[in-house]
Amino acid sequence: MEDPRTLDKIMYVRPPTNICSFGHLFHMVEKKTGRTLGRHYVSEQEIAKKIQEAPFPLNFQLAMVHSTLVHAQACDGAIDQAVGVEATRLYPDFKYVTMEGYLDGLCLM
Repeated sequence: MEDPRTLDKIMYVRPPTNICSFGHLFHMVEKKTGRTLGRHYVSEQEIAKKIQEAPFPLNFQLAMVHSTLVHAQACDGAIDQAVGVEATRLYPDFKYVTMEGYLDGLCLM
């Protein structure tokens, strides 16, 4: 909060090693637990239909899931330096917890 490079900026924390798909995350969990997780694939059209048909607040929750899962790559774009900064670029020596490291700390068994 006292770093002048962050003054009036949005601070993004996107360590490159933590950007992964849900498929990759599932694979990491399966590898660590030795178990296969079940998967159920739903098309974007199915989610959109459920959002339209669902009452509030379920439609809102489904819209958030849709935004997170289907359009997550929209967050991968370049950060406009006029309004935002990326933490791993400002503090390259800081050791961020990786997804692998985080999963190691969970009781998955």
